[in-house]
Amino acid sequence: SKFFTEDGRPTEAYLENRWPPFEESFEIDIQKWRRKWRGAIEEEEKAVFLDVIRRMLAFRSEERPTAEDVLESEWMIKWALPDYEQSLHLSR
Repeated sequence: SKFFTEDGRPTEAYLENRWPPFEESFEIDIQKWRRKWRGAIEEEEKAVFLDVIRRMLAFRSEERPTAEDVLESEWMIKWALPDYEQSLHLSR
């Protein structure tokens, strides 16, 4: 009753406390800090990253990618693994 009326409409409490859309969360929680430390994630990487994360968050488990699928994803191959490998060289 705090978040929905008897007929299913959202209340003011719901509207004030709902999560922001996925892209907005990305801007707030990731881009904000990347701009500060390394520069913003470019649009191509952003699109591919959001795609793989969306698929990982699918409600039905059978619709989610396997760990192997994620490791073979475009984002992992083009951006995550090269960044990881580069970080190994920096820490030596």
